[in-house]
Amino acid sequence: MGPNVADVLEEVDAGTAAAIRVKLPRLRYQMWHGKWADAIERMRGLFRGAGAVMESLRTLDAERVGRFRQHLVNLRDYLKSNWGSLTNYGYLHRHDRRISSAPAESGMTHLVNQRRLYLTGSPIVKFSDGYSSPSGPSSKNLISDCECVIAI
Repeated sequence: MGPNVADVLEEVDAGTAAAIRVKLPRLRYQMWHGKWADAIERMRGLFRGAGAVMESLRTLDAERVGRFRQHLVNLRDYLKSNWGSLTNYGYLHRHDRRISSAPAESGMTHLVNQRRLYLTGSPIVKFSDGYSSPSGPSSKNLISDCECVIAI
């Protein structure tokens, strides 16, 4: 794997490289603890700092920094779009509450089913006994014997 963004920026602007090395872990901390507005402000500073030195970078390094900046924009957009449904894991951890992976698993199942629907052209049928169509048991009366749910 090639150098990270801070290593690339070290040659041109040591201050910006140091800021990225220090602020990225803090950004992660802020997001974990539900401080999304502060995280967005920190991302704005990283975005501007990395953008200020892009003209003085080599083409390949400028592309790497450009991708880093685009990831910051995508993360900001995600935070703004999902503000109400984000989980404050720090709060849950401090109050000895369980941290469930069910929302992530549900989202992945939904994406897999959407992809399968796109590739095969037919919806995935889930039966109450746990089998999925078409690879479930070979009983001809299975549909009438089981409660069916179409997962789209």
